[in-house]
Amino acid sequence: MSAGFPGTNTPSGTGVSVARFATLVDDGLSAREMHDEVFAGALSMAQIHAGLACYYENRATIDAWLDEQDADYDVRASAAYHRV
Repeated sequence: MSAGFPGTNTPSGTGVSVARFATLVDDGLSAREMHDEVFAGALSMAQIHAGLACYYENRATIDAWLDEQDADYDVRASAAYHRV
């Protein structure tokens, strides 16, 4: 996995962030659905499983990071709305 913030890490060879795998899991997609519908065969099943493994091995950290990102977005969106 490449270095960076937890959700921006990418399993080697995928070019897809662990956060993306996390959101797909949260949306209820299976590995097969990710392969067929989201990545349209651009990633192999092995790469998808590697991405999912990275997520599951670091789930608490990734989920906390995603929650922080959501909260930060909400603050910035509210501030931008009130400036208008």
